[in-house]
Amino acid sequence: MLIRAPRIEQAKGAVTRAGDYVSLEGKGAVRTAALQGKTVKITGYDIVLDGNVRADGDVAITTVDNRVCDEMCTMEFREGKITQNANVTSVGGDVAFKGYTTVKWPGFTSIAGSGSLLQNAAAQTRAAGTVTVDTDSASVGNIQAGKAIVVNAPQTTLTGRLVAPVITLPPGALNTEGNVRLKR
Repeated sequence: MLIRAPRIEQAKGAVTRAGDYVSLEGKGAVRTAALQGKTVKITGYDIVLDGNVRADGDVAITTVDNRVCDEMCTMEFREGKITQNANVTSVGGDVAFKGYTTVKWPGFTSIAGSGSLLQNAAAQTRAAGTVTVDTDSASVGNIQAGKAIVVNAPQTTLTGRLVAPVITLPPGALNTEGNVRLKR
């Protein structure tokens, strides 16, 4: 199931299920209630996950800021956001949170990392494989992964519990709650 629209808002309490894949592609805001499928892909500018997202395979949640410029381009920097208010689960695959900005100039395109992730306290992320956070900033809550947790956000604040055989964090990650403890 593919849904493309400038703005996507799933009604509160609604559940969208598909046997194969669920893909929501918005150019602006995307607000979800609940999604289930073999794979789930959500793309938009500001993404709010208000309901549980569950996939048998991979889950990909990406905030994108696309710009097209002529000879002059005002680079008012906006940062897309992912707000996770509910659980995100991959039963047999990976979960990826990603943010980037593309700027199309005459003759070339530039791509740079951007965006933010906010995982609220009650929300949990689980994956059989790897959970990746690849945004500029992240407030990381409760994550459990079968293989690894990889956080590539230069500005990272840890507010929850991380559980995985391998955990990779950026230098300077703030452990504000003291929840992350490394055993040797």
